[in-house]
Amino acid sequence: MEIIINNVPFDYEMGLKICIAGSIQIEGLDINQEDTLTFKDIAMLSNIEQRRIAILHFGTERLLNEIEPVLVSKEILNKTTDCVIDGMLTTINYQDTYELYKVSGKKLFGEGKWNVRDEYYVKCRDTSTDREYIIWVDISSVLRANKKSEWKFKDGNETVDAIECIAWTIKTDVPTEEIEYIVRQGDCVFVKTKNEDYRKDMVRHISKEEYINLLKFES
Repeated sequence: MEIIINNVPFDYEMGLKICIAGSIQIEGLDINQEDTLTFKDIAMLSNIEQRRIAILHFGTERLLNEIEPVLVSKEILNKTTDCVIDGMLTTINYQDTYELYKVSGKKLFGEGKWNVRDEYYVKCRDTSTDREYIIWVDISSVLRANKKSEWKFKDGNETVDAIECIAWTIKTDVPTEEIEYIVRQGDCVFVKTKNEDYRKDMVRHISKEEYINLLKFES
């Protein structure tokens, strides 16, 4: 059985927790029970839209109080894109702000746990809807995508920034040298290749350099 919240389906147990946390009244559901939703529950959701809805009803203030995220990097990109306004193709200039936060593994998984690593998420806004998103990233994979050393990162001699992390959310099998440009519309990504006949690469996450230089249009 599923529970639909804001047009997004959840399994019954998770959906019930969100209803309780957000004081959502749904006919036929008994929500007169202790609120047991935790941020760990939300962090385990793999679907980005489910996480967004869960965080919305969990509450930003409670979220910050529970996990105490630390701002690691704040980056601003000046962007230009074409869009249709009142039937006319218009070029607009705008700024995108990305923030990378670190969350202590002990805050997520409990003080009694050992050998837990810190987790990271990047916060950004949707270009077309202005909705705020929190996207969890695999820092080890981000470092590899940007040809950085995980060992140097662990000993504090390597850094990672918010743009590297937002770039990591795009995957492709096109080699860098074969990409003419990248278009992103929400979760949909289109990669325009320089040649129709090209050697496919293994599916990989793109780098910060590719994100800055090859992402030409967004909506």
